[in-house]
Amino acid sequence: MLEVARGCSEAEQRATRLLKDIVPDELLNLYTRLLAHDGCLHEEAADLLGGSEQVEALKSAGMAHVQSSGPGLPPRLVPVPPDMALQGTLADLSRRLVTEQERLLTGQCRMAETHPSPGPVVDGSVDRLVQIITDRDEIGRVSRALISAARTDWMTLDNQSVERPMDELTAVPPPPSFEGAVRCRAIYESACAEHPVGVKTIEVAVEGGEEARLLPRIGMKMKLADEAIALLPLTPTGMTGALLIRSSVIVGALREYFEPLGTRGALRRRQ
Repeated sequence: MLEVARGCSEAEQRATRLLKDIVPDELLNLYTRLLAHDGCLHEEAADLLGGSEQVEALKSAGMAHVQSSGPGLPPRLVPVPPDMALQGTLADLSRRLVTEQERLLTGQCRMAETHPSPGPVVDGSVDRLVQIITDRDEIGRVSRALISAARTDWMTLDNQSVERPMDELTAVPPPPSFEGAVRCRAIYESACAEHPVGVKTIEVAVEGGEEARLLPRIGMKMKLADEAIALLPLTPTGMTGALLIRSSVIVGALREYFEPLGTRGALRRRQ
């Protein structure tokens, strides 16, 4: 019994460490309570968690599921492992963020229609908080220039969504202007390291001072300069449509999304 209690306590501590301030406290409390009991009979879950709504909240959040214990045995409500709960929560946050971005874009377009005369929000000036770029060459120029805007942090997410075969790409290290003054972090989809050119790209970047990690899947590309500017793709590759964001609120949220990912995955080190 002591070993079971210790295991539950460790699971609760790990869950709190991973999910604190990422999921609502009420939901986290329900999840840790279920962890402490190592699940329960589904018919008793409402009593344990304080009501059927609480049970549904955990299930809807993907933090618990009903599991059949076998023929003739009653089903149980069991918690998912803490790392899987975090992964699912981040995926939900990402989906909601995309939805909020779409709402913001819709609002900006309606603002432009309502006020067609040039102004600091709706014209093409650098004062715009959100700018849609669809010109391929302009996207390339902005992407290359954005890195020079970083003063303390440069963060990127990258996957294998490319328009040209990987053997046409060239490995490019972080710019020498960083020289240790800017912390450069990148998270690559694991498949990037399974291609010779992808491996070379990562190796050259790491030799240039980049902190590179690998994760099994990266849903979209992303570039962040400090908490000031972000570049997001509007297409899988981002080369025919991109979103340049200068809103500190949105960029701050994107950084909060990046930071937990930056502590996961295998860290690539200099050879």
